[in-house]
Amino acid sequence: MTDNQQFKFSINIPVSRIDTFLKWVVGINIFFLIGTWLHAEKIIFPTSVTAQWWLVELNFAKENIAAAWYSSMLFFTTGIVAALCFWADMQRTDNKKGRFLNYGWLIIASIFAMLSFDEMGSFHEMIGQTPLFKKAGSGIGGGKYFFFTLIAAVAIFMVTFFFLKFRKDKLAFLLTVTGVLLFLSNPLQERFEINSYRNSLDPQNWHRPFFYLLLEEGSEIFASFCFLFSFVTYAINAGQSGRLTNGSTLKLESPVSKNFIVWLAGQAALLGLTMWLIHINAWNIPGDDNGVPQDWPPAVTAFAGFAAASYLYFKNDITGMFIF
Repeated sequence: MTDNQQFKFSINIPVSRIDTFLKWVVGINIFFLIGTWLHAEKIIFPTSVTAQWWLVELNFAKENIAAAWYSSMLFFTTGIVAALCFWADMQRTDNKKGRFLNYGWLIIASIFAMLSFDEMGSFHEMIGQTPLFKKAGSGIGGGKYFFFTLIAAVAIFMVTFFFLKFRKDKLAFLLTVTGVLLFLSNPLQERFEINSYRNSLDPQNWHRPFFYLLLEEGSEIFASFCFLFSFVTYAINAGQSGRLTNGSTLKLESPVSKNFIVWLAGQAALLGLTMWLIHINAWNIPGDDNGVPQDWPPAVTAFAGFAAASYLYFKNDITGMFIF
């Protein structure tokens, strides 16, 4: 097979469609936040069991519902775009130092994959109850200190990496730092919520003010959007050394080599390993409103398939992914 006949993996998406996608993300974020408010405050049909059963699907504060799935898939999408940034950077980087730094994108992608898993599996709420993290300290909350240390380490890594990558793009760097700060505010807001509950005169009937509820959930969902927007912009610019204009495209291409096939098989094996680890660890500790970690692997598999199929459909060309 000659070089011209070699299979190539190619992505070519007009910026106009990416812009439309980002606008839809903002709109859906706002839609779910409004749904969170309507359900939490029982604004409409407060006595209708059926209406509340439907509205709860829009509440970011609940688990195992449409809002939790959407938030998880948004994190997953952000991780995929981070992987595209790695792909784009590796195409244009020649020196060893630059190529080594590019692997930071894969760490970023892994972080967002973990956030996606956590969003659907409620892992961070239950982490202090797992045997591994109990060894980090005494009591149920012992592992929490180790967990917060990990959060701080991840935040430092992200800010450092984004500074090195985005030092010439002030907007992208500002968006990513904003995203990191919004994420870091979440544990503080959760701690404030717990303290407010415990110190209330009547904890059994305590109700979180809707403003703080929307602030916490909005911080998380729009932090993800800040990262997504900056990553997409960077991937476009890195892929064609241009600016984000209506005539631009997110265009990436590379041969389907043995290394690519090995990488693809490795991703499938990693997903299988994740499913096995979830199976042998009781992370879905019974509770009133805990997520189900077992739901994440099939969810991301189905979502990735849907995203690929949608791309091919809008591409209107079956050679959109593999070209000769």
